Amino acid sequence: MPEYIFLTHEHFDHIWGVNLLKEIYNSQLICSLACSQKIVNKKKNMSIFYNQVGFEIYPADIIVYDETKIQWFNNIFQFIETPGHTDGSICIRIDGKLFTGNTMIKNHKTVIKFPGGNKEKLEKSLAELFSISANQKVIVYPGHGEVFILEDFSPADFC
Repeated sequence: MPEYIFLTHEHFDHIWGVNLLKEIYNSQLICSLACSQKIVNKKKNMSIFYNQVGFEIYPADIIVYDETKIQWFNNIFQFIETPGHTDGSICIRIDGKLFTGNTMIKNHKTVIKFPGGNKEKLEKSLAELFSISANQKVIVYPGHGEVFILEDFSPADFC
């Protein structure tokens, strides 16, 4: 039974199914404040532009901020606010694993053309992620595409 649902950002392709999971399993939704404020609006979560109908999901049960940590079983989940792709973007670090949503996708520049996208914020977010991961082997799990090793790339690869 999934106790938690973690959202890395508010775009519709990352939030589909949340309402169903919450209804079936009573899972708690975890995301940033900006993400929570946008998922409840089909224009702000971009779903209206996908099929002209759109959908909305429940707001977060748990809001996380930069450096929030949650212990679950034997794991510590560290949340890092990473605006750039969207205002509500976060990355989630668990030991040597980093879940990035769309902040970093292997061999792709991060998309910043949608509302909330911002190159300067993205550059700062990437610099922070690379800084806190320096001298460590970090495996990146992006929201799309292949898993990769962070040390094989630089912030410029994503901007």
